[in-house]
Amino acid sequence: MFSPSQKDSSCSFISLKQGHDDDSDLDLNKNLNEIHTSQTSAGTANYSILPMDVIVDILSFLILSKQTIHKYCNFIQSAQNKNHHSLFHLFFGYKNWDIYKTHVMFLYRHFVVKGDLTPYESFSLHSDHQKDEQDGFIMNFIFRHAHTLKVDYCPLTDAYCQSLSKNKKIERFTFIGNRKHYHPGLCSALRECNKLKRITLDSVYDWEFTKVFELPSLTNLKLNTGMMLRDFPPRKYNFDFIVDIEEGQEGSIKKTLKNEFSTSRLKHLSLISSDGFTDEYSVTNLMKLPVLEVLFLENQKITKQSMQSVGQSSVREFVFERCLNFSDSGMEKLMKVKLPNLSKLTLSSCGFNTSNLKKVFTSSNGEILNQLTYIDLSKNQNIKDTAFSKLNSFKFEKLATLDLNHCVSLSSSGILMFMNSFSETIQTLKLRECSLDENALVAILKSCPKLQRLDLEMNNISCTNIDVSEIEDLSNLHYLTIEKNNLTDIEWLIEIPLDNLQRLNLSDNPLGDEQANKVLKKFSGYLKYLIMERCDLSYEFLEGIENISPNCLEGLRLTGNDLSDEAVAKIMKCYPKLKKFFISDNKRITFKSLQTLLNDQTVLKLDLFWYERCPLISNDEKKFFLEQTNIPFVRSGFHRPGGSPEENTDE
Repeated sequence: MFSPSQKDSSCSFISLKQGHDDDSDLDLNKNLNEIHTSQTSAGTANYSILPMDVIVDILSFLILSKQTIHKYCNFIQSAQNKNHHSLFHLFFGYKNWDIYKTHVMFLYRHFVVKGDLTPYESFSLHSDHQKDEQDGFIMNFIFRHAHTLKVDYCPLTDAYCQSLSKNKKIERFTFIGNRKHYHPGLCSALRECNKLKRITLDSVYDWEFTKVFELPSLTNLKLNTGMMLRDFPPRKYNFDFIVDIEEGQEGSIKKTLKNEFSTSRLKHLSLISSDGFTDEYSVTNLMKLPVLEVLFLENQKITKQSMQSVGQSSVREFVFERCLNFSDSGMEKLMKVKLPNLSKLTLSSCGFNTSNLKKVFTSSNGEILNQLTYIDLSKNQNIKDTAFSKLNSFKFEKLATLDLNHCVSLSSSGILMFMNSFSETIQTLKLRECSLDENALVAILKSCPKLQRLDLEMNNISCTNIDVSEIEDLSNLHYLTIEKNNLTDIEWLIEIPLDNLQRLNLSDNPLGDEQANKVLKKFSGYLKYLIMERCDLSYEFLEGIENISPNCLEGLRLTGNDLSDEAVAKIMKCYPKLKKFFISDNKRITFKSLQTLLNDQTVLKLDLFWYERCPLISNDEKKFFLEQTNIPFVRSGFHRPGGSPEENTDE
């Protein structure tokens, strides 16, 4: 966090995003008073900078919310503040500001522009013709001078694109919006910004996006074609613009990378589309880029021909999501490609069945499988237990992360069969909604000594009368989720050695007070984050916690239980390190809980506090609490008039 006195233009950063009107009013009023004081004592302020902790809504080129815009208009127009340029000093840190000159020194380099700016940018004390000359002035300079620019649902114009095309310093650009915000000149303008390294285009509506591939410094490109292929006439598109094509004998075709792309720095490429590009050779062309490391393809029409002539590549990560045309032979060809750097493979939501995966997970593909540290097969709902039967005695040498979330046709036997190949190396195992039972849980905990993160949400684990005596070493496990099972007895968890566990999620299990109390007494000495939402808890589950020492909890989520004001007070007293606290949807909590927090200053230590859907707390009481607290992120369900709800932030 920079202090207001720091004036290093290379470090200055202004974050223009949603925040709290009430918090910002105090800081901004203070700054206005300081400006007035400096003008009274020393003439016009030559330099001013916005404190870095002032974060408010951006609904105009100013960082003003609807609720406070009139206050600043009045400030500008007031008799004692004739010099309206002080506002620009305050919010943009301009030095030697003059609205009729073009040499403006920007002290801020990073901007987020959100919303339609037109209604607010044109107000002025000048006459109508002078006002018209100023419309767009600030925004044009932002587009021309920003080093980092995020345009979020702000309609682009010819003038903005022209200004952007003259920006020779911008390194990162992000556009988020739909057709009414997009401008056909955007990609042409970006092509002129030779220092651009990262581009994200959330939606494009023409074929001009190919121009940005020519940028000499570009390393990261994320491109979402949105609904473009439905809106435009069909066009065969295969990224042939990056290759030279030669026809050989018997109709053979040879493709080589064009000279202008031989020095391309593009390392991370993401292509997302509603319909997918129509040509099946696009991957072959893209993988000719000399330093490409990550290729992310979502909803693209990848087929076996896509891998037909892929030569050795520098790609280290393949991500295929919702690429539904990847056939058995396509998978076979993928595994035969020479990819010496490949370490991560994602095949999520691709509609793979058992037959597809048998061609991948076989010992004959051991060379490429042994390169992999990360495999994601999530959301392939047709994968059955025999998909991994051809691995036989094969052992992964490097596999650290496996994601099988929502592979609903798998069962415990199939998971355990697969586990024989990776149990010695696995560190993160995601098995959400995989029909696992207690036996599979015990086998995983016994057989995976390096396990650090385990997600078992939405399975069939009740854990009654199971034997965990053979589980000896779980010293590496620090993240465990057993949410949405049918846990009623927690004794087995108490018996397991979990001395390094940091985060535990037991939500949506009918535990009740007695079992939950055992969890607190067992884990409060070292656990940092505990989640027990909708676990049928009341004040009774806190019995005896005042005798626990030390209490290390920093985050506690108890949403959807039956807690009282007394429970809230006891929790805050017994957990002095608590920083994140969630008590939403506890119907018995009243304003008394908020008063307790304010009266003993306990609330000052919190970073995040949620208390939505507490019907016994009125909107006036919520408003009062918000006005009194300095918690960075609060969520109460109260919407300020003319403003936005509080920041929706979770860990």
